[in-house]
Amino acid sequence: MGIGFVISCAAMAVGAITEGIRHRIAIEQGLDEQPAATLNMSALWLMPQYILFGFAEAFNAIGQIEFYYSSSPRACQALQWLSLLLG
Repeated sequence: MGIGFVISCAAMAVGAITEGIRHRIAIEQGLDEQPAATLNMSALWLMPQYILFGFAEAFNAIGQIEFYYSSSPRACQALQWLSLLLG
């Protein structure tokens, strides 16, 4: 579960770097004062952070399921599975 949190932090850092790049491009194009303007930047810049978030969620889910099996009473496991499936 800890590795999922580390990967999640890395994804947030990648998102912050991407936002910095987006902001710099907006300033270069003169769009920093126009919130409704469309920026000439590909949406694929978001892909690395979403991939990292996917890995982080996978590692967190594995740790969460392990915690449910080892620490919870048998009667509560159905509710915990429900909370895992619903997010």
